Amino acid sequence: MTKASKLVEQNLNRCRVALRKNEVLAGLSALVAGVKVMMQHKIHSVDMQRIGNMLRENLATLNRLGEVNTIHPSPLTWSAGQEKELLMAVLPLLKTLRDEREKEDFEATRERRLKIDRALINGSNALEHGKIAEAQELFREAVSVHVDEDALFMLIAERLQGAGYYSESFEHLRKAFEVDPNSRRASELLFDAAVQTKDVKRGMKYFERVQRESGDTAQVLLGEARLYAAAKDEARARECAEKALECDEHLVLAKRLLHQLAAKAE
Repeated sequence: MTKASKLVEQNLNRCRVALRKNEVLAGLSALVAGVKVMMQHKIHSVDMQRIGNMLRENLATLNRLGEVNTIHPSPLTWSAGQEKELLMAVLPLLKTLRDEREKEDFEATRERRLKIDRALINGSNALEHGKIAEAQELFREAVSVHVDEDALFMLIAERLQGAGYYSESFEHLRKAFEVDPNSRRASELLFDAAVQTKDVKRGMKYFERVQRESGDTAQVLLGEARLYAAAKDEARARECAEKALECDEHLVLAKRLLHQLAAKAE
């Protein structure tokens, strides 16, 4: 088997597998790739017989698909020497299906983001009326449909804390750290949540979880240092602040905290 024949068969096999999974775009793309190789290289007659059978099998599968028939009502066919004609039939079909899929993806993204916006607005309104359970339910609804709207977690935490619900902000800050383990704002909000709820241990557990999952980061170490300082554990506060500076030598708040700790020790 020549290299070209092998490449054609590989593409036609990919086409068959994709169509079995109902991945029509992937199947058509593989089919096009295989046919292009057939046009560019002379295929040995022995190989062509096997390749022809594979190609006809894939075309028969495509002809049974409703989404293909809607766009291309006449059956897709091929016989030896008609690779160009087949390509001219398949390429517009592939383009149309891609355009439709992109439109569907755009509409789905638009609808998802509208759902997030509605949930955030309604959740914020519930917060204004002191309905924290309802607000949390709506915020969780927004989170459940998010894909790449990573600022969502910080936004929710800020709105909860702005309304005085510091304890309820913890779960969203955890997700914010999953997005960015070195987030300055998430570190500040987690510190505020721990201090305002008078639950330094809970705040420390959240920082430690980030460390276990992502390693040391300057902002997490600084957050720990500030919590230790708030708990009057100055030795550990100093240790964490120094480690934070090792991660980021320009961290002004860590330098300021060390200066304050040194002044207290005098």
